[in-house]
Amino acid sequence: VVYGVVYHLIQEQLAKLQAHEAVPPAETRVELEDGNEISHAKLFIREKTNLGREPPTAYRKTIEVGLMDHGYDKSYVDKIFGKFNK
Repeated sequence: VVYGVVYHLIQEQLAKLQAHEAVPPAETRVELEDGNEISHAKLFIREKTNLGREPPTAYRKTIEVGLMDHGYDKSYVDKIFGKFNK
């Protein structure tokens, strides 16, 4: 289980995100809280060589703000990034 936010992007926005991520997106099935499903959601998977490395500050802040804007509690957001604060 992964908690997060699903965004609807137009092709131009997806292309910009892909350029920033520098990897092609993978596809997955996402079950939403309301029981609906998105069968071809796109996601970007961090390379194993980058696991454990803190994301750039601006990128991290964008994720934090997005999660809190969508109802995630600050304590939950802190828990996600807690391993980088040690």
